[in-house]
Amino acid sequence: MLLFGLEISPSIPIGPGLYIAHPYGTVIMAARVGANASFIHAITVGMRGEWAFPVIGDGVFVGAGARILGDISVGHGCSVGANAVVLTDVPAGMTAVGVPAAVREPRSARPALAVRR
Repeated sequence: MLLFGLEISPSIPIGPGLYIAHPYGTVIMAARVGANASFIHAITVGMRGEWAFPVIGDGVFVGAGARILGDISVGHGCSVGANAVVLTDVPAGMTAVGVPAAVREPRSARPALAVRR
């Protein structure tokens, strides 16, 4: 289906609560998209080198311009930063940022930095 600049196959199993903030330039070709997934703008979810697609877990947030490519899994509750290129699995609850994406603990799990005065 191509509607409003959004490309998404009707054959993809998608959980309830899908949120696509700004669909223009967004392509979603996944093996599965979980419940309450959020995609912001101009993202690509699709294959990389072979006919295999990502699995997106429940409650995943994908920032603007991000790419999630290949036979990988983005676990439940993950965040993918803006413009990140995710080429490997992201464990549940983690954050993926950078090109290629590095997996990190979410900010709330990291100790706060001391503020100098």
